[in-house]
Amino acid sequence: MRPRRYPERDFRVERLEAIIRAQRAGLLLCLLVIFVLSVAVVTARRGGSARGIFIGGKLAVLVRDKRAAEKVRERLLKEAKGDLPGNAAFKQDWADETCRVEGQPVLSVEEAVRKLRPRLTVLVAGTALRANRKDLVVLATRELAEAARDKFLHSYVEKVKDDNTVTQVKTRQKIELADVEVPPEQILTDVGTAVKVLRAAAPKITVVVVTEGTRDVPYKVKDEERESQVLPKGTRRRVRTGEPGVKRIHERYVYENGELVRTDKLSVEIVREARPGLVLVGTGEATP
Repeated sequence: MRPRRYPERDFRVERLEAIIRAQRAGLLLCLLVIFVLSVAVVTARRGGSARGIFIGGKLAVLVRDKRAAEKVRERLLKEAKGDLPGNAAFKQDWADETCRVEGQPVLSVEEAVRKLRPRLTVLVAGTALRANRKDLVVLATRELAEAARDKFLHSYVEKVKDDNTVTQVKTRQKIELADVEVPPEQILTDVGTAVKVLRAAAPKITVVVVTEGTRDVPYKVKDEERESQVLPKGTRRRVRTGEPGVKRIHERYVYENGELVRTDKLSVEIVREARPGLVLVGTGEATP
């Protein structure tokens, strides 16, 4: 009996058919994914769930999810804060939570930022120089505020043009450093500009500069008088000219906003004694 012969298999054809079947399956899978995503988007826009951003307790906008809500918040804060170093926060209460769409549009991050921008006020942390419970100027950091205060005080020291020794610099109104949160446009980063603002606050802020110094002044003493019978009565003759002495006066000078308002004499030292002149007073008989 002859053995049965089977037709030869074409492996190339079989491999091509397998590739075609795999591509068809992949295409069907892609279509299925697109369909599912489309249904999800439509569902989200027509009554599904999204992330609601609430301002002051009221729903303001809807975004896709919590991550999108966080991006909106970060964009708004960073945009307003700019390069300022302090922490930023909204003046209004901000909250986000999952909620039903119910016909409201779900916005992109860019759309939500554009819509919320005019509704929110961003506050940035800074340090204020405060006097009489009033903020005079706000700087970005405590270090800048301290530098502005010191330079402001020193500007009045420079205004006192003398060689005396500065013993005290203070303000009549106590200037305090206070941590505040204000809109970013109110915060300064330049010390020089802050000093100009503080100088403009004068005379509400009185800077007192106290100096001490010495000055030498000449002084004279009364002439010495001596009776002389040689001279006729009623005549006077100077026989020795007096010489002035020198006094060294130690004084305190008080300036307010650069103007001298008081001088206090602390001590007087005689550097050189004054020499009196000598005058002869005639007591003799008058010459006929």
